[in-house]
Amino acid sequence: MGVESFNIMALVEQASIVREKEYYFINGSSIVPYKNFELELEKLANKKDYFWILDECIEIIGYHSNEFFQGMEIRGCFSYLDKGIDLCFELIDTISKKVIPLKVYILNQKVEVENAGQLDEWIRLLYKDKITVFQKYYGNIQFKVTCSEFYKEIKKRNKWSTINKFLKNLFNYRQI
Repeated sequence: MGVESFNIMALVEQASIVREKEYYFINGSSIVPYKNFELELEKLANKKDYFWILDECIEIIGYHSNEFFQGMEIRGCFSYLDKGIDLCFELIDTISKKVIPLKVYILNQKVEVENAGQLDEWIRLLYKDKITVFQKYYGNIQFKVTCSEFYKEIKKRNKWSTINKFLKNLFNYRQI
């Protein structure tokens, strides 16, 4: 996870985040088959490799133990922060209502979240320093992209910006 992204863990009640030495892992699982989660997620997101993509901007990784659902990791990009957080909350809410209730963790800290506004407050509080660094490097850019595609998109946009500057300078040069 780089400077461009935030991460939310949404786990079933029977699961928890455990730290062993410098590694974190999920301990415990529900009695809900992982396939039930996947079937619901198929209605909302597209599968890409080992993760899912919701609305072209949110990455989702499902976790299971012995084929029983444990929870999901949700990753969003700071370049689409406001709407991205809303999508994250909608996803958590949908899975909580249609598959199994989930509890929310941000930076391995359990947080109480009843609506998108509360999730937004927690993300902004716990990722305050990272958001500041992101804005220092990239300003207040706003574009819809997954965190995995962010640097590729920045490179593409910078390339087009360079080409536009070159063409503008070339055009101005020819007018003289």
